[in-house]
Amino acid sequence: MNRFRPWTKNLNSKFKSTTSKIQSSLSSSSSSSSSSSSSSSSSSSSSSSSSSSSSTSLSSASSSSSSSSSSSLSSTSSSSKAQDPSTSASFLPNAPPLLASSQKIDRKNKTYNKFPSTNDAPLDVYSIIQNRLLISFLSKTKCELCEKQWDGSVQMNKREGLFVILSFQCSYCKNIIVLNSSPQVPGSKQHDINIRTQIAGHLTGIRHAGLKRISAALNIPPPIEEGRHNKKDRHLLESIKLCATDSMRNAIKQAVSTAKSSDLTVSGDGTWQTRGFASKHGAAALIANGPSPKVVDIDTFSKTCNVCAGASSLLQIGTSESRSKYDQIIKNHQCGKNFDQSSGNMEAVCTLRMFERSETKYGVRYLKYVGDGDAKTFSLLLKKKPYKGVKIEKIEDINHFGKRLKRALKTVKSQCGGMKLSDGKTIGGKGRLTGNVKEET
Repeated sequence: MNRFRPWTKNLNSKFKSTTSKIQSSLSSSSSSSSSSSSSSSSSSSSSSSSSSSSSTSLSSASSSSSSSSSSSLSSTSSSSKAQDPSTSASFLPNAPPLLASSQKIDRKNKTYNKFPSTNDAPLDVYSIIQNRLLISFLSKTKCELCEKQWDGSVQMNKREGLFVILSFQCSYCKNIIVLNSSPQVPGSKQHDINIRTQIAGHLTGIRHAGLKRISAALNIPPPIEEGRHNKKDRHLLESIKLCATDSMRNAIKQAVSTAKSSDLTVSGDGTWQTRGFASKHGAAALIANGPSPKVVDIDTFSKTCNVCAGASSLLQIGTSESRSKYDQIIKNHQCGKNFDQSSGNMEAVCTLRMFERSETKYGVRYLKYVGDGDAKTFSLLLKKKPYKGVKIEKIEDINHFGKRLKRALKTVKSQCGGMKLSDGKTIGGKGRLTGNVKEET
């Protein structure tokens, strides 16, 4: 188990702080909304211990629940002790020599046996345990009330997404032990496992539909109902925005400290939702150059608004009432459309906006720009001059420069073809320009 701990520590170091910030912001923003809708999607069902074969995501992080469970149950069968090395085949006096693979396994067993069994697994991560195995484990314990070997049934008192409340009832004394599978976020009615699941759906791009498929394949409870999932997305988005803003401010401070100046060198790039410069949505980001480059600003553009598009259907009805409702929707909503130029200009305009607001937002200037070879972006920066009296210097990215050089050479080779040059030879051939140019990334 210990050999997996560096991986879990590395994973937690990346996401633990961000998740805790999101949860803390959700505590204040979603408590009112979740209280009104928490009862709508909670489902309860009972399952006996003989037929319980579905898997339940149980949290090893819920210290309050696990402590109550552990205090109620005392184990009757001691853990199997590690095998004594003196009894293994390699320590027997007349035993044949072990094969290389057997020796490797034997060395691993000796190494694992040295580790203490207490708190060997990280306590802030989740484990998936099948209900049948959970019942099998409980049958090896004693009931705290009647002190008989536990024999009883398990019931699911509540389910909300991947969060469940299980109750274990002793068949002798009817004593009931309740176990929550995930801790509750302080100041909120949401549970940690559901928030993490929702964030994972966005990070992987699978959203709610993908989470349902994964849950079905793993035989675990499905995520929360789609309507509530989308409603919680709005609260989650605001929390993530706060965390992103805080992260970018810290990145600016680190960049200023590294450069020992408020005049920074940044690199930028843009992306679109679809290919071909016909996308309705685009985004761009700036990254501060340094030993550990980090995003310092982002901006997005959209040529459409879903609310406006939906409300336009009211105009087709043609009544005064529908027209009045349309006017009310357009007046009260926050339009998502903020760009009406060509989609190919999104990256350049996004970058210009981030340059123009750098002084008011962070108190810094981006005087050196590492571009990706897009002539539109740097040309717009030179034309608009976001900093009065200061000319921005462009630093060419060697990777993009190499790709453009390769394309130019391939174009020249295709145009020349079999044309002989001044030395009487063609442009291609042995020791000359070839078509098999490897593209390094």
